[in-house]
Amino acid sequence: MNDEASKQLTDARFKRLVGVQRTTFEEMLAVLKTAYQLKHAKGGRKPKLSLEDLLMATLQYVREYRTYEEIAADFGVHESKLNPSEPMG
Repeated sequence: MNDEASKQLTDARFKRLVGVQRTTFEEMLAVLKTAYQLKHAKGGRKPKLSLEDLLMATLQYVREYRTYEEIAADFGVHESKLNPSEPMG
């Protein structure tokens, strides 16, 4: 499930499917955005996934024990775009 699909969910269903409350997700996203802006202050290539989708994919990986290949297929990107040992972007 990507971020767009998750916006259609009720708060209770979001928590059941994602594993964190929507407010927690938003707080995590704010921290991620700040870190991303600091790291990419000089610019660079636009990432294939939005930060919202990247966070959603990470939560799916941790919560559901899915492979990068499965998650990448759901988001329509190559698994190298999710692998933390590979440079993102």
